[in-house]
Amino acid sequence: MKDKLDVYSGAVLSEEERRELRQMLEDHRRAKWLWGTLHRLILAIGAVAGAIAAVKVMLWEYFK
Repeated sequence: MKDKLDVYSGAVLSEEERRELRQMLEDHRRAKWLWGTLHRLILAIGAVAGAIAAVKVMLWEYFK
């Protein structure tokens, strides 16, 4: 992709180039959404695991 950008002359984009650019923007949007969703999911899993561990320790100390 960088090679294509390096040879860009600054002329008006052809229909094919506009189509490729739209596809790249759409792919970027989807990747950004995916990474954001995965990030939130991993944080939620970590929070639940931490809460379960804390409750387990608390109950262990209570019934000791």
